[in-house]
Amino acid sequence: MKENKKYLITYFLVSTIAFLYLVFGGEFPSLGLTMFCLLEILGFYLLTPNHKAKLLLIPAAIIPLNYFFSANKIWYLSNMVIIVTLLITTVLLITKKLEVSNGLFKFIKNILNNIFYPLSHLGVILDWLSLVTKDESKKIKRVLIGLLVSVPFVFIIFG
Repeated sequence: MKENKKYLITYFLVSTIAFLYLVFGGEFPSLGLTMFCLLEILGFYLLTPNHKAKLLLIPAAIIPLNYFFSANKIWYLSNMVIIVTLLITTVLLITKKLEVSNGLFKFIKNILNNIFYPLSHLGVILDWLSLVTKDESKKIKRVLIGLLVSVPFVFIIFG
């Protein structure tokens, strides 16, 4: 059990660093995304050699090449949505939190529920912000202003 945790933690760290470097750090993010998907296929193959769900990552590796070769931004957003959906579906199938045998509509409903479930926790953040004192609100405003100023510069520098 401890050995599996070590593999999973190592896989998580390598995936995170690879995603940050290949997708956000490179000059060609679509090519970096393809390389990241190939790395994920390799990682899933090593962690789960007998599972067929990793075949969903093959289209996720091919789709970004469309943007790389054509340099047309018309499909950029839809490609990202499809790739994220394929990655999430692959992980859900491998962890057995999603079953294909329930029928197509239940399968699609479960995928969408799992994709948008984290958004249901935004209310907790708003509740925390409503409990903030005046002194803390000044600090939060400073942090938010810093983010509003620095994030556009990050996009300008790396964009």
